[in-house]
Amino acid sequence: MINKSMFDNEIGNIVLTKVCSVKPDGDSNESKQITVNMDYSGLTLYDVFVKALSSDVIKWQAAARKRFDSLDKVENVKAKSPGMRPQIDPATALANEAIAAGIDMKDKTALANFIIAKLSK
Repeated sequence: MINKSMFDNEIGNIVLTKVCSVKPDGDSNESKQITVNMDYSGLTLYDVFVKALSSDVIKWQAAARKRFDSLDKVENVKAKSPGMRPQIDPATALANEAIAAGIDMKDKTALANFIIAKLSK
């Protein structure tokens, strides 16, 4: 269990991994699937919690716009679990299946047919 007295403890050898997509610009159809290994070693627990809070608050702010007129001076928000996280993102998993099935990834028609067949099951 974590308590407040541990917040100043430095983290050692903690690397978290996330697969994401990167485009050269916002309008591009081209993208790359990248595995990011984020090294948190040397940070404190406080640093990590502040980063998590920042992301959660930004999401909350966006959702709160819909009910702007009814917002209270103080809002108590329960953090939600991100749920089961896939070890590999679905697009990469599908691409790996297509390659394993012998689909030429440059053949868009064959790839589209493979995806349609997978979705039809």
